[in-house]
Amino acid sequence: MTPDQIHFGEADAVYAALQNTLGRAFRENPPASLNTTPNPPPKLTASSINPPKPKTTVQAQISISAASNPLTRSALRGEKFGFPATWMPGMLNDGNPLTRVLGPPARMMVILGGWWLLLFSIATCVEILGRKLGGFSLQGIDEVGAYTTAVFSSLAFAWALLSKSHTRVDFLLDRMPTALQAVLNAAAYALLAAFGVFATLRGWAVLDETLLFDAHAITPLGTPLWIPQSLWLTGLGVFAVVAVLVALHALWLLLADRQRLNRLYGPVTLDEEVEQEAGAVLARTGGKKASP
Repeated sequence: MTPDQIHFGEADAVYAALQNTLGRAFRENPPASLNTTPNPPPKLTASSINPPKPKTTVQAQISISAASNPLTRSALRGEKFGFPATWMPGMLNDGNPLTRVLGPPARMMVILGGWWLLLFSIATCVEILGRKLGGFSLQGIDEVGAYTTAVFSSLAFAWALLSKSHTRVDFLLDRMPTALQAVLNAAAYALLAAFGVFATLRGWAVLDETLLFDAHAITPLGTPLWIPQSLWLTGLGVFAVVAVLVALHALWLLLADRQRLNRLYGPVTLDEEVEQEAGAVLARTGGKKASP
């Protein structure tokens, strides 16, 4: 049977003709070693020189693996935390009560920051085109950009903490005993909380001095510096509060349940990163298999 016969749908006719030929030959010259009519080889359904390997897109692989994970499925249905999965697509679905309570408002601040950056990008494009083509300028766009960086960076710290986005050097951690891992994980969050409190106190000192001298920016806008500094300090304060709560929870788990401490507050593993991406894909696609 040739490849063209299979391609053009002639395989059934060729197979039937072959079977008739074998049957007629058996009836006319029956061999002594056979008692029944012989059958031709199994009918081919495909023919190729180098058969291609089945391909599956990366998104489909993520969707398939995530669909088999009960944590991701429950997050997709919004049953794990009581919130829609689209609210928290990148968060670890590990059952952390602090994540459940603090996650949505922290992520909302990040989303608002993203919208502001989009609007600011449009304003920057208008500024560039205005200078090149229209002979006008939006006064202070560079100054607003500096405030934007400071304010929304601090507002994103809390979300980065809850989603385990901070960098940790952990190449030796998984080789240590469970108890030592728990101590180091708790110490990491305790030190981060101490830094958050220190940064907030220093930020308040800066704002207090600004209010004392009624400081203004030496720019065309003449911005009262207490406005951007207050927003910046708000982000630092929110981060400090979240960091302290997380540190207290970690220290409590150090005494009560070290394995859960390592699971909730240990560095993100490769499997958890895949689960995060899978949850985001499923949240966007509604659990359907992603198209190539």
